[in-house]
Amino acid sequence: MEIMKANDVGNDLVYIVNWGGRFDLYVQHDDGDHTNGLNLAPEFPAFDHEGNRWAFFADSDPVFLTNQLVNDTLRMSYEINNIAFYAEDGVPFFTWSYREYGVKQ
Repeated sequence: MEIMKANDVGNDLVYIVNWGGRFDLYVQHDDGDHTNGLNLAPEFPAFDHEGNRWAFFADSDPVFLTNQLVNDTLRMSYEINNIAFYAEDGVPFFTWSYREYGVKQ
């Protein structure tokens, strides 16, 4: 996974490449928001690298400090599932919750 930051007028964008080995997505952060939280809300449906469709949700976990940047560590907590798409996409049903760390090197 690789995380890149882009500055834009009024908004900062974090671009996450190969998140969970499946997704490339943008996370927008408003300049006026001085918290360390990330708004994980990709478009619905989210498409993986194979073109399959997914529902992608931030998974709240206050102990884990969900989707927050703490010092040099990004703590990510999310859930994916394909219940709305698996039959039409011809893939097995799948749902899972993930906890991942991204550490600045």
